[in-house]
Amino acid sequence: NHTVGDWLYDRYGAEGLKYCKDYFLSSCYHGFIIMAINRGGISKLDEVIQHCRQQGPTVTIQCKHAMGHGFLAWLGYKNLPNALDLCDQDYNCQDGVFIENLWAVHDGQKSPDQWLNDADPIFPCNSAQIKPEYRQACWSNQPARLYQLWKGDVAAVGKICEQITVQSWQQTCFDGLARQIHPETHGDINQVFAMCQ
Repeated sequence: NHTVGDWLYDRYGAEGLKYCKDYFLSSCYHGFIIMAINRGGISKLDEVIQHCRQQGPTVTIQCKHAMGHGFLAWLGYKNLPNALDLCDQDYNCQDGVFIENLWAVHDGQKSPDQWLNDADPIFPCNSAQIKPEYRQACWSNQPARLYQLWKGDVAAVGKICEQITVQSWQQTCFDGLARQIHPETHGDINQVFAMCQ
C-alpha cells in the first residue's frame, strides 16, 4: 500500500492525498509522504501537511508518523539522530523514524546503515546518541525487534521490558510487546491471556 501512496503523489501531487484510505495501518499516507519528501525535500511538507489537516486529525497523525519514515529514508539510515531532530518533538513522527529504522526497505532491500546490533538487542534505545526525549518512541518499536531476534519468545521480550527503569519507557515497551501478541492470537482471548502471562 506504500506503493499506492507513491503512485498517487506522482500522479496528483499534494492533491492526491485525499485518495488515500486508512487500509493496512494507513500505509498509503506513509508512502505518499515518503514520496513527497523524496521528490520535493522537506520544503514540500508544508503543502502536504495542509492537505493532511483538511482530511482531519486522524489523517494528520498518520502524516506526522509518515514524516518520520520519510525523514530517515531521505537523510539516510545512518543519520537516525538527525531524522529524530527533524521531528521537532512530535512523538508520532519519532515513532515513524524508529519503525523505518527497523524495516529500512525503501531502497528495495535492507539498508546496511540501520541502527541495529544483533550483539546488543536493545540498541539503539541505549545509545548515547539518542536523546532521552526520543527513547520512549524507541521503546515503542524495540519489542518488534526483540520478538524477531528471539523467534517469538514473548517471555524473553517481557523480561527486557521489566528491566527498564523509567516507568513510561517500560510501559511503552510492554505496549509494543502487546502489538506483537495481538496478531499472533487471531482474536482468541484465551490465547491473549496465555501469552500475556
